[in-house]
Amino acid sequence: KPGSVLSVEALEKMMEDPTVQKMVYP
Repeated sequence: KPGSVLSVEALEKMMEDPTVQKMVYP
């Protein structure tokens, strides 16, 4: 499914974001 692949890529980009990392790992 192209949509699921896109979601994984978007998720990986989000996890690279320092702001997201602070929210996920306080």
